[in-house]
Amino acid sequence: MLWKHQHDRDVMTLLNTMQLSSSLSFFRAGYESVDIIKIMQL
Repeated sequence: MLWKHQHDRDVMTLLNTMQLSSSLSFFRAGYESVDIIKIMQL
């Protein structure tokens, strides 16, 4: 029972980490496209 709880917590941690990294890459892509727009406007 304790092991299952530990496993569930590990899965949640993994999901949170994946969500965080995908959010970071999403923000990074957003910043890059903003830079491209700025360059195009110059």
